[in-house]
Parts: sequence; C-alpha cells; structure tokens
Amino acid sequence: MREDPDRWTGGIAINYAQSESLELIAELHTIVDPTFPQDGPVLNFGLRKQLSERYTLLASAGTGVGNSEDRTVLIAYLGLQLHFR
Repeated sequence: MREDPDRWTGGIAINYAQSESLELIAELHTIVDPTFPQDGPVLNFGLRKQLSERYTLLASAGTGVGNSEDRTVLIAYLGLQLHFR
C-alpha cells in the first residue's frame, strides 16, 4: 500500500523554432506537495540544439518565482539525446 501524500503538478510551456536546428523553450510550472518545502512556481528557460543527425544537446536553467526564503534558487539541466535509426 502506498503511504505517500498526494501532490499536484501544473504548468505551461512554449517553444520557438529559432532555426531548423535550434529550439528555444520557456516553462512556468509548480508542484504542490506538503512534504517538499521548496514548492512554488519555477520559471525555466532552455534550448534544444541539434548537433548532428545522431546527437541533440538539451539544456535549461531556471529559478523560483517570488521572494520567499524557501523558493528554489537554481534548477539546471544539461543532457545529450542520442537518436537511433
């Protein structure tokens, strides 16, 4: 039996194709979880850059919105997507 409390996640994301190989992305999302002290909205900006036919670079960085002491200070992601054909 699962004993974890319920939580809600919501948000909105938009993307813009800057070129055939570069996509810019913005996201605003929030998680409502009573056990996680750093909840609240997070604003995140990122990109998806096709490096070649086999590799795509994924990167993003963001921060919590608001001036609460418990807000998320920094969230970042860097990844390499591999395409198999």
